[in-house]
Amino acid sequence: AEFNIHIDAPPEIAGINLPDEVYEDFSTAVIVNVSDAESLADLVFYRDLNVLDGSNSDRDEAISNDLVVEWEQDILRDADGDEIVDNDWFVSTNTLVTLATVVWDEPTDAVLKVRVCDGMGLCDEAQADVTVLPEQDADPSLSDFSWDEWKSWMSDAGSDALGFIALILAALILGWLVMRQPNEIEEEAKQNAETYDVEHADDGGLLGMDHHSPPPAPKILSKQERRNDESGYIRPLRRRE
Repeated sequence: AEFNIHIDAPPEIAGINLPDEVYEDFSTAVIVNVSDAESLADLVFYRDLNVLDGSNSDRDEAISNDLVVEWEQDILRDADGDEIVDNDWFVSTNTLVTLATVVWDEPTDAVLKVRVCDGMGLCDEAQADVTVLPEQDADPSLSDFSWDEWKSWMSDAGSDALGFIALILAALILGWLVMRQPNEIEEEAKQNAETYDVEHADDGGLLGMDHHSPPPAPKILSKQERRNDESGYIRPLRRRE
């Protein structure tokens, strides 16, 4: 009988990706770059749980190609108190198994460690030095400055800075004045309001047909009023057929 023998290769870790800056009490995402030859080749292996039964082709148990990734937050610190500093492994709960979220409680120099194993139990390990910085303070806003601090800053800034600030304020005031000038449509509406005696609209916007009363309906003139020149009545022309 002939058999093809495949020698399992352990996973290979290319490195650990960390942010440029890590702060205390802040969730930090770390990623391990790893590859596995069997997973890439999509090979499937089985285990014979009883090699003494005379059969050499049993497929009792499938060997998973999924990788098991374990992390240790700091191999210099005994997290579980068992006096062994480098066995405090945890498994990430993220959907991406190569991604983990780590939080350091205080500023420190830590050594992050990761271990990746395949279905046959072959593993590879890597570690990275991490400098955990103190919690980053937010940049102060203008409301955080007191009047004394403003006066101190203005005295230190000198006349050039004060002149620059004055120019900015003048530009803002001029811009506000320009924006307050009525445009052509508003000017025309104002003139029409004066011409047709339209009352001012209190609900904002331009004056429209809903903001004035309609003119009175013309009355029916009598025969004498139609003959009076002051009535303005114009007799319609009639064509002779």
